[in-house]
Amino acid sequence: MRFVSPVYCFLHFLHSIIYVELQVIRCLICFVSPVLVKVYDVLPFSILPILGSGTVVTNRQDYLNECYRQLNNQQFYKKVNEDPTDSITKRVRFYLNRLYSDNVIDNDTYHYLLPQHPKASRFYILPKIHKAGNPGRPIVSANGHPTERISEFVSLIPWYSHSRPT
Repeated sequence: MRFVSPVYCFLHFLHSIIYVELQVIRCLICFVSPVLVKVYDVLPFSILPILGSGTVVTNRQDYLNECYRQLNNQQFYKKVNEDPTDSITKRVRFYLNRLYSDNVIDNDTYHYLLPQHPKASRFYILPKIHKAGNPGRPIVSANGHPTERISEFVSLIPWYSHSRPT
């Protein structure tokens, strides 16, 4: 028979409650109401999902400082004076029109690849909780970006996707 200390049982119980509460808070904030999202924006902490693990509660200012630290690294990011989404959308449409007029792609493919409601990419970080100082892993989400469907289309070409490193 194995002995389990009451302290361990209490800590495990406390962890379970906190985890469940954080999941409920996250669901409420993300899915229920825009009013809650506005309240969430003024909280002094951030609730972040961690890939494959769970949720992390972090100080909002520390999170923003880490984002700014990474974005100010000119080796990886370049500051632009205006949002380039419109110019990228125009270029994508120009080249898709050219491909369509040259009969390289058919009508269905042309309409699928054409950006409908383009949005700028979004930057956020996921904290690396296993590293000292919890540095952030940068994520640039291209959902809704003018090139999103082109990237998907090219990845479906077997000879192209297997011959290129990822």
